[in-house]
Amino acid sequence: MSRLIPIAGVSNPVVDPYYRYKMPPIVVEPGKANATAISNLVKIASCLHRSQAEILKYFALELSVASSPTKSSLKGRHSAEDLQSLLARYIDTCVLCPSCGLPETKYSLVGDQVHHDCNACGGTSKAKMDHRMSKFILNSLRTQSKQMSKKERRKVRQEEKQRKEQQRMENEKTADGPVDPKEIAWDSDTDDATALEQTIKSFRRFLRKQWSPGGDVDIVVEELTNRQVSALLPSHDRIPILLRAVLRRKTQKGWKEDIQVLMPVLLRLLDGTSDRFFLERHVLAGLEVVCMDHPKFFPVLVLMLYEGDVLSEDSVLAWAKDIKDGSSCVSTRCS
Repeated sequence: MSRLIPIAGVSNPVVDPYYRYKMPPIVVEPGKANATAISNLVKIASCLHRSQAEILKYFALELSVASSPTKSSLKGRHSAEDLQSLLARYIDTCVLCPSCGLPETKYSLVGDQVHHDCNACGGTSKAKMDHRMSKFILNSLRTQSKQMSKKERRKVRQEEKQRKEQQRMENEKTADGPVDPKEIAWDSDTDDATALEQTIKSFRRFLRKQWSPGGDVDIVVEELTNRQVSALLPSHDRIPILLRAVLRRKTQKGWKEDIQVLMPVLLRLLDGTSDRFFLERHVLAGLEVVCMDHPKFFPVLVLMLYEGDVLSEDSVLAWAKDIKDGSSCVSTRCS
């Protein structure tokens, strides 16, 4: 598995304390007839939430060469280093949000003006239209718009309005600090919930096929982060993804063995973070969810995580207070 690198532009470094925004470095292969193929363009485009055709078009314009989207290739011989440098400039121009500087934008068309709609800050900003790419992007959006019926366009506008309103409410809720895990709708019927379930299943397949207990923790964390970012899920969702992907056995002995395997990964996710207390609360909330059908397992697993320095005394005591207040998922079933 290739290592991941930060998503960053040239003049706009991305502030990413939780290592959410990662992508694989460009890998090139010599193509036929004096061409260069980018073998992992699909993965890069997914991490940037852009189309392969758009990235290739940018390269082609900057290098003044022809491109082949179907083959993910450029005319001529080009090094991975040169293309990586161009990609950073592309990220600056076409990906990073002008407001918050994060790579979580999608295009929208308002009249003849292209806008960046940011999933991170909820803002909408006019895209730079002084680059030659602007014509390509504008034509692509117009083509997409023409292919949609009036009813579909109305539905898209309504969904976008609802998304922005939800984002605004979430921003207001989290303005004074991280989200309390008690407020997370782990099983809500939202698009995020669907994305979470799909990510759990795909990550479970990865663990089953490509990782064994005691293996490289960095590989697991990178793959987990990459899947969370690709699904546009918040960084704290890495914890329920990990717990729900692994804790599936029916015996307490099996769960204890699995928790022992998970400890190094959980420690890597928690160590060095400024909001560790809240992330530990997410660990407890995630355990409550997976223990709903096995409530007697919960205190055993909490004790193991406490003794393994994954959970602190403060977070466990705060959880105990929740039990007293009646806000715990499984507290009434653990006796």
